[in-house]
Amino acid sequence: MFVDVAPEELPGIGGQLQTIHASLSSVVGSQLHQAVPIPAGADSVSALVSARFIAQTAQHFAVTVPGLAHLLAGAEMIYPVSGAYGGQDGLGGVGIGAAGARFQA
Repeated sequence: MFVDVAPEELPGIGGQLQTIHASLSSVVGSQLHQAVPIPAGADSVSALVSARFIAQTAQHFAVTVPGLAHLLAGAEMIYPVSGAYGGQDGLGGVGIGAAGARFQA
């Protein structure tokens, strides 16, 4: 697979990803206290709805919060990769490794 890399763009992309991370973290943090559902009423429907909202909130944030960490880790890895790319390119090298990158599902 052919990849065209513009090394001069990599630091800017890292900065944009960090800005996105900060904005998304702010939204998640400001919405977290609003995600607490209203206490259930005495009827069974209210009790079930409240319980489902609590479960859905927990499931949502269990995925969102680690996703934020992955976004920040990816943004921070762009800088060493950019340096490695520029260094190898300056030396006429053809092999660029992922500088410390760990990919996992």
